[in-house]
Amino acid sequence: MKIKKQIVNIWCVLLCIYLPGYNKIMDFFVNPSIVALFLYVSMLFMFVFLLLWNKRHISKKVCVFYIIYILCIFINAFCVSYKFFVFTEGITSILLSINIIYVISLTDFNIHLFLYKWRNAAVIATFSLFLLIILFKLKIVSYGIFAWITMPNVIILSWEYINRRSNLNSSLLLVSINVVITLFFGGRMAALVGLLTIFSALVFYKRHTAKEMFLLIFVLSTSIIIVLNIKWVILILTNIFSKYGYHSRTLDLIAQNIAAGGFLENIYMSGREEIYAIVFEWIKERGIYPSGLAVVRYLTEGEYYIAHNLLLELIVTFGILGTVFIFIFLLYRLRVLRQYKDKTVIKFAIFLLSFYFIYSLTVQSIFSSPLAFLLIAVIFFYKPHESSIRGKLFYNSFSEKNFKCEK
Repeated sequence: MKIKKQIVNIWCVLLCIYLPGYNKIMDFFVNPSIVALFLYVSMLFMFVFLLLWNKRHISKKVCVFYIIYILCIFINAFCVSYKFFVFTEGITSILLSINIIYVISLTDFNIHLFLYKWRNAAVIATFSLFLLIILFKLKIVSYGIFAWITMPNVIILSWEYINRRSNLNSSLLLVSINVVITLFFGGRMAALVGLLTIFSALVFYKRHTAKEMFLLIFVLSTSIIIVLNIKWVILILTNIFSKYGYHSRTLDLIAQNIAAGGFLENIYMSGREEIYAIVFEWIKERGIYPSGLAVVRYLTEGEYYIAHNLLLELIVTFGILGTVFIFIFLLYRLRVLRQYKDKTVIKFAIFLLSFYFIYSLTVQSIFSSPLAFLLIAVIFFYKPHESSIRGKLFYNSFSEKNFKCEK
C-alpha cells in the first residue's frame, strides 16, 4: 500500500510536468483562455486529491513558503499599478507549482522511484511525438508544443544513460528522437540544449565502451561536416520538408540568419532583440531594487510575458542584490544535499540545474516552467528518507524486480 501511494503521488507530479504541454492541443478547438483555466482548475483539484490521498500531511516548510509567497504577491500588487498582471502571474505560479513541491516535500517521497517512473513516462511521451507531428502538419498544434514534451524527455533519458540504469541503446535512441524532432519542428534553442545534453552524456561518462567511442567520433565528425556545409544542408532539408508538406520554423530562421550574416549571434537573438533592449533599459534605471512579478508584461503592455532569459528575469524580479542572495542560498542548499549519503540526490540536482540554466537562457519563465518547479522542489524541499541517510541507497528496496514483487 505504501508503494502504491508513492506511485500515485509520482504520477501526479509527472502529470504536472507534461500536462501543460499536451494541454496546448486544445487551443485549436477551444479559446486558449478557457484551456488555460482548465489547466489551473485541474491543478487545484489535483492538490485537493493529493491532500486527501496523503491524509492531509503537509510539511511546515511548504506552508511557510506559500504563506510568505502569497503575502509578497499582495505587497507587490499594492505597490504597483498593474495589479491584475501581478495577481495573474502569482496565482498561476502557485497552481502550477504546488503539486510538484508538495509531493516532493513528503517524507516518504523516494527520488529513485520517481526517476524510474519518469523514464517510463518519457518513453510513452516520445512515441506520442509522432502523433503531434501529424497534428502539426494539420496545423492543429504550433511548434511551441514540442519543447514542452521533449525537454523533460531529454533530461530523464540522458540521466538514465549517464547512470547506466536502463538499456543504453534504447535510451540513446529515444533521446536522439526527441532532439531531432525538436530541431525540425520545435525551437532551435531547445534542440541545442538537447544536443549539448547528449554530447555531455557521451563525453563526461568515464567508462566508455568501444561502441560509444565510435559513436562519439561519428557525432563529432558529422557535426563538423554539417557546420562546414550548413547552407547546402539547410537547403536540402528545407526542400525535403516542403516536398512532404511540412514547414520547419527552425530551418527557416537558420536560413534567414545565414543570409543576414553573423549566424551565431542571430540564431540566439532572433526575435528577442526588442524584449532584451526593454529589459536592459529597465535594469539600468532600477536594477538594484526588486521590481516584483509581471514587470515584463507591464513594460511591453502584455505583448511579452517573459524576459526570455533566466538571469534577466531574476534581476528584474528580485533586483541584483536579491539575485545574488538567491544564488548564495542555492549554493548553501547544494552543500546540504551533498552531505546526504544518498549521492543520487545531489548528482541529479546538479544535472537538472545545469540543464535548466542553459535552457532558461532563452525560453520559459521560472514562474511557469514545470522543470523550474521540479528543480526548486528537489533542491529546497526534498529530504531523503531516513533509511537512505543511515545506510545504503534507499533505491535498493525499490529495484525493478521488487516493483514487480510488491505488485
